[in-house]
Amino acid sequence: MPNSEPQWSSEYRLLRSTYNTLSWLRVALALHAALVNALRWDALVVPGLAGAVMISWSLIMHWMDSRGRGRTVPMLVTEFLLGITLLGLSPVLLSGGGEQLMPITVFWPVISPLALALTFGVRYGILAGALMGMVQFLEQPTRQSPALSAGIGLVLLVWGVGRLVGQLRATIAQRDATLARAAVLAERDRMARIVHDGALQVLSLVEREAPELGPRGARLARLALNQEVQLRAALQDRSVPQAGEEVVNESTEVDVTPMMGAHGSDRVTVSMMAGQVFLPRGKAIELEAAVQQVLLNVRRHAGEEAKAWVLVEETDDELVVSIRDNGVGMSRDELATAMNSNRMGMRASILGRIETLGGKATVKTQPSRGLEWELRVPK
Repeated sequence: MPNSEPQWSSEYRLLRSTYNTLSWLRVALALHAALVNALRWDALVVPGLAGAVMISWSLIMHWMDSRGRGRTVPMLVTEFLLGITLLGLSPVLLSGGGEQLMPITVFWPVISPLALALTFGVRYGILAGALMGMVQFLEQPTRQSPALSAGIGLVLLVWGVGRLVGQLRATIAQRDATLARAAVLAERDRMARIVHDGALQVLSLVEREAPELGPRGARLARLALNQEVQLRAALQDRSVPQAGEEVVNESTEVDVTPMMGAHGSDRVTVSMMAGQVFLPRGKAIELEAAVQQVLLNVRRHAGEEAKAWVLVEETDDELVVSIRDNGVGMSRDELATAMNSNRMGMRASILGRIETLGGKATVKTQPSRGLEWELRVPK
C-alpha cells in the first residue's frame, strides 16, 4: 500500500520535532513542580492546587500540540497569563510569604517564553521572560535575591534557544533551496541534451538551407533562427528564481554568463573567463540583445563558412564581452557607411544599447579579416 503521509518540508519537520520536545518538557516540568510542592506540603496554603493546574494545562497543551492546534495565539497567551499569575500568587500560596523560597511554579513558567519565541520570534519570548522575571523579582526585591539571577537567566535562555532554532531554520531553508536548484538544473541539462540532439539541429539546418527557397525561405530561416536563440537561452539559463522572487522586476539581479553561453552552437564558440556575473535583469536583457545582433550579422553577412568566438571577461567594475569572427570583414569606408546608415543594426541595436547602459562598444575590421567587437558594460 503506498505511503499516503504528506512529504513535509525539512523546516516543518524541525519545528514539529522541536514543539514535540517542548510539549513533553512542559509535562515533565509540571510533574517536577508538583513533586517539589509535595515535599513542602505543610508550607502550602492550598495544597495540591497549583500542581493540579499546571499538570492539567500541560496535558491539554500536549493533546493540542499532537493535533497541531496548540501553537495558536489564544493558547500561548493563555499559557503565559496562567504562568505569570501563578508566579505572582506564589507569596500568597506559600505560608510565610514565600520569602527566599522557590516559587510555587518552580521552573514550569520557562515553557511559555520558549514557546512564544519559537512561534512568533525571539523578541516576544524575551519580552515574556522579562515580565516573568520582573514579577518574580518584585516578590523578593533585593540584590541578593535568587529571583534576580533567575529572571536574567530566563531571558538569556530564551534568547539562546530562539537564536539557535532560528539559525537551524535558516540553514535548513538554504539547504532545501540548494537541493531544489540542483534538481531543477539537472532536469534542465537532461532536457537540453534531448532537445540539442533533435530540435536545435533541425532549426539550425532550416536556418542554413531555407534561404535557397527564395523570399519565403528567407523568412522561414529568420523564424528558425529566432526560435533557436530563444530555445538555447531557455535551456542553458542557469538562473533559478527563489520562491516569492519577482522575476519580472528589471532590478532583480541575474547571472549573465548563462545568457551568453546560450549562444553557443556549431558556428559560435563561447568562452567564460569569469564565474557568475550579476547584472540587473533589464541591463542583462539589453546586453544579450546586443550580442544577439552581432552574431546575427555574422550569420547574414560574414559568409556561409564564417564562425564566431565570444569571450566573457570580468574586471573590477566592468563586464567585457568580446566577439570576433573569421568572415569577409569590411573596409573602413564600408564600416563608416554601415554605421551612418544603421545598416546591419550597428548604430541602434549594438552601439545604442551599450551606450544606454552607460558602457562603450568598439569595433575593428579589415577586409578578409572579419570583425571584432568589444562591448564594455559597467557592473
